Amino acid sequence: MLPDKFRVAMFNRLGLGPYFQPARIETDLEEWLIVERFGRNGEYLVVSTAGTEQDPASFQAPPDLVEHKSMLGILIDIALDGEGATFLFTRNLVGNQVVKGSFFPADGYVTLERHQSGIRLTAAGRHAHDISSGPRGPVFKHIPEPTPAAEGEARNWHFDAVMRPWVMQSLEEPAHLELI
Repeated sequence: MLPDKFRVAMFNRLGLGPYFQPARIETDLEEWLIVERFGRNGEYLVVSTAGTEQDPASFQAPPDLVEHKSMLGILIDIALDGEGATFLFTRNLVGNQVVKGSFFPADGYVTLERHQSGIRLTAAGRHAHDISSGPRGPVFKHIPEPTPAAEGEARNWHFDAVMRPWVMQSLEEPAHLELI
C-alpha cells in the first residue's frame, strides 16, 4: 500500500518546454524534490523543488534539502489495489493551507506509484506566473491567459522522480528504494 502520510526526498529528471506546446520538451535537467503527503486520508500532496546538487557517487539525498517552490495537489483518484494515487495541482492554496517554501501555482497532475522497488512520482503540467517580492520571499501569481510573449514565465514540465534515502525522511512504513 502507498502510505497516506510521508515526507521523502526524490531525485527528479525534469523536462521543460514551451507553455503552448505541452508535449514538447526542449531542456532536460536533474533536481531534488521534497514530496510530502498529508491530510486525514492523505488527500493532499506537496511537491517542492529542493536543489540541484548531485554527488554522482552517492544515491543518498543531501541532508540539507529544504523546500523552495512548492506545488499543492489534491487527491482525485486512488488505484484499486492501493498502490497508486493521482493528484491534481492547484492554482491557489486551499482554505487556510500553508506550504513550506513559496507556493507555486500550477496546472497539471501528479501520480504516485508504489512498486516493490520503491515510490515513483510522475507528473506533467504547466505554469504561467507573474513574480513579485513578498515578506517570505518570491510570490508567484497565476496568469490565467498567458500570451506567447510571456514564454519565459510560462513553461510546461514533466517529472520522473524516484525516492532516495534521506536522513530527514518520515514514512509510515519501511519502503524499498528504487535506485536509478
